[in-house]
Formats: sequence, structure tokens, C-alpha cells
Amino acid sequence: MDLITTAREGTRRVLGAAALAGVRRAAFTSSGVTADTGAPDTPATETTWTTPSGTLVRACPDSKILAERDAWDLAAATGIEPTAVLQTFVQGPMLGTAIRRRPVLSAIGEP
Repeated sequence: MDLITTAREGTRRVLGAAALAGVRRAAFTSSGVTADTGAPDTPATETTWTTPSGTLVRACPDSKILAERDAWDLAAATGIEPTAVLQTFVQGPMLGTAIRRRPVLSAIGEP
């Protein structure tokens, strides 16, 4: 199963099950990539949607864009009140061994 199908089906299944269970409100994490205006000086709003690229190299961002659209569509169809958290920065352990690891606070100058 490809990344986009997995993201979309997972979103539909979770929100569909929530609706069947009578959930009224749902919060989900997405990505800032879903609301990119393409213009650095133009702020994103609730009505801003990024157009999926349709390319294999951008499958991960496209999966977020399409899954979030599905979430909002399903919420509207079922009466669930949705809240999306569009994270733009993720922090965690670095992947790979070629990167020198050091604590984040010491990296940014914390005494």
C-alpha cells in the first residue's frame, strides 16, 4: 500500500469510527505543508489549501494534504467539529550516524 493511500484510509477509518461512536469533536495533527500559500508574504488561513504535487518525491507532503482534506470533508458529512494542528517544526532524535549529536539546549546556547 502506498503512503498516500495509507494516510487517507487511516484518516477515514479513525474519523468514521469516531462518528459512529458519537464523538462530537476531534483533534488531529497534520502539517504546515497543507496550508502553504506559495507566497512568503501571504499568511495562510483556514481556507488555504496547498495543491498536491502528484509526484513520487513529494508523496509524504501530498499524503498530509489529501488526508487532511478527507478529514475536513468527513467531519462536515458527519457533524464532527474538527480541530487541526498544523505543525511546522518537529524535534526529535536525528536520523543516521553521520550527524554529530549533541543536546539541543547546548546547541542553541543554553547555559
